[in-house]
Amino acid sequence: MKTMMFCVIAGAILVVLGCGDEPPSRPRPPEIPETEFITTSDNYLNNRFFKLDLASPNSLPVHDVPGRDASRQRIDRGSIRVYRLVTGGEQKPDDVANIAAYLDTTGVFWVGPDCPPNDFRSPVVYGARWRELAWQPLVNADDEIQGLDVGSELGAGDALAVVYDFYPGDGDFSCRVGDRPPYDPPLGELPGEEAAYYRMKLLKAPEGAADYSFHYVIRNFYELGHPDIDANSFRFVIEEDSPLHPSADANGLPYLRIFGLDQIDLDGIPGHDGLVDIEDYWMIDLNRGLVHFPLDRPFAANRSQYEAFADSSGFTWDGSYLQGHQAHELYDPQVPSATYPEYGHFRLRATYTLN
Repeated sequence: MKTMMFCVIAGAILVVLGCGDEPPSRPRPPEIPETEFITTSDNYLNNRFFKLDLASPNSLPVHDVPGRDASRQRIDRGSIRVYRLVTGGEQKPDDVANIAAYLDTTGVFWVGPDCPPNDFRSPVVYGARWRELAWQPLVNADDEIQGLDVGSELGAGDALAVVYDFYPGDGDFSCRVGDRPPYDPPLGELPGEEAAYYRMKLLKAPEGAADYSFHYVIRNFYELGHPDIDANSFRFVIEEDSPLHPSADANGLPYLRIFGLDQIDLDGIPGHDGLVDIEDYWMIDLNRGLVHFPLDRPFAANRSQYEAFADSSGFTWDGSYLQGHQAHELYDPQVPSATYPEYGHFRLRATYTLN
């Protein structure tokens, strides 16, 4: 039996451990678990982020004609209202009745110079009940709006209509895109319909209904699995979806660099340090758990774009895995989104702890 002696010194009781006893220790805090999240290149956040128009120039195959001059005519953020077609559920007090949504290839909703005529009798989508959606703006470094985030992915069959104004440049016309309920009267007269309809711009059509509006969807955002990610623990790589999952090409150039996510070092100086550029908040948003590629169509770009980001004489295109696994189908309005998993040729792997 172990012996234990008690001594009283200045009114305090000291416990003297017998031979072989261990000193007491403070309880250790539990270690913060590390999360690994893997997604594939086909799994961009579809039908969540939207451009409002297709002002020229851009890298897409279509653009508005005559189009808004984005260098002078700025969208008024406070004027934007987005409505979603409701096909079921209970009527809510704020639901808007009778909206007709039109494909706007002009960018100025047929009110500007050189616009083609439109009699508003042929909307792409119309319906009796619409509900306003909450959204967050996507802005550039100059706080100019670049698009919208509606907060979650919408379904392939959903339809959205939008209204907004933009500020004119010097000497330019002012423009209101669409009718604004309840301030504007509904003026659209549709064949076979007794009620008048609010005329709005089509932002999202049901899949396959309007190829032009397909290009309003911003298709280079991916989720990281969780919001509120700890920056000090965050690691991110892009890998081939092949048996060994290499994170660099055959010449050792990291895909992270080739896809434009490693363009500055830890001090913000242009260069490559092998780490994802978390200093660029537009690119890596750890608060919301998002990665935003600098290429509009990151997995079907062209050789010169990849080569510029690689910034190395060692970059090889001909015969490379990258060349052989371009996924143009992910950005083609003729390809059903249900088939996208067939074209996920890369993996995006993130490891981190949460704040």
